[in-house]
Amino acid sequence: MSESESDDDFDNFLSLNIEKIENYIKTENEKYKIFEMENINNVKLKAIFINRNNEVYDVVNDIIKVDNGIFYKNILVDNIKKRIKHKGKTHHLLGLLSYNFFMEDVKQYSKNNINENEKIENIYFKVHDKIDTLFIRKTINFFKDLNEIIFIFIVKNENKNRKTKKIYLSEKKKGNKKLKYTKKKYNTLKYK
Repeated sequence: MSESESDDDFDNFLSLNIEKIENYIKTENEKYKIFEMENINNVKLKAIFINRNNEVYDVVNDIIKVDNGIFYKNILVDNIKKRIKHKGKTHHLLGLLSYNFFMEDVKQYSKNNINENEKIENIYFKVHDKIDTLFIRKTINFFKDLNEIIFIFIVKNENKNRKTKKIYLSEKKKGNKKLKYTKKKYNTLKYK
């Protein structure tokens, strides 16, 4: 066997094996695709309804479409308005929370913090004090279902017994003279 024949055989062998190897790599990569980082397109939305006795009486789960990991303020406000009236009761928003699980080096967040565990928890779970656009970071496909936005609603107090009293201005008769309930007060300062 000449050297050129062995090179041709080896090249044929390589070309056949390269196709097999490429197919094998593609199938293996598909298995591990769930561990790749991707932008979030859908987020779970959970609305928790609380009565006046601080008891949870209903939980509503939804899936909301998000634009490349950005949950805009106007969409957030619309979702809050939809859920204010629930089961014939009026509610108001008590809290807005978000949970965003992403994989990054946790040590970079805890370098300057003494209590490392507390800081790690605050990375993923946030309490929002105002209604604004929410940013949801890229997540591994396997953990996409963990990301959610939580609304906490409490029943609005329907107190019909108002604290302010109405003042009725009417005239009161005393003898022949009419008096009003309210009297004008004149400036009694005397100038020298």
